[in-house]
Amino acid sequence: MYIWKDTSRKIYSCFLIHFNRKKNVIFQFDYKKFLQYIKGELAFPEPKCYSFTLPEINGIEAGFSGASVLPKASKIIFTASVEDTDNAYDDGEILGSMIGTIDLLDAGISDTFEYCLIPHGEEKLKIESVTVDSEDSNEGANLILISDDDKGNSTLVKCKLVW
Repeated sequence: MYIWKDTSRKIYSCFLIHFNRKKNVIFQFDYKKFLQYIKGELAFPEPKCYSFTLPEINGIEAGFSGASVLPKASKIIFTASVEDTDNAYDDGEILGSMIGTIDLLDAGISDTFEYCLIPHGEEKLKIESVTVDSEDSNEGANLILISDDDKGNSTLVKCKLVW
């Protein structure tokens, strides 16, 4: 969920953002309308849809794997990973991961993004989740990433992202 606040005009806008991994689509719902739908008070609300074409590794497009909000910078930070598999459910050879940002706008999100590949040694990482440990300023954030090796092991990675 993201809450946008313009203190000069005292306007509050709340929306819920849902990421679809396979199609790389982000659905944005009005938060209040979505809650009314869950309570049975309103029909399913029409989402705004944003479709992204993410970078490829070895000819396979990355798929969203995690996301979090950077409130001070008004950005969404996302992770995306690539596995050599035909679908978003079955595991395949891990080819790598990337991390990126999407700007938050007054009424939604930008349709563009910036990204970089997550460096790795011999063992390629499949990053599944990202959370913000702290925001230093409008120019960077300390993050915690979690990887999944598909063998029952996870690795916690602490890093700093600067933009």
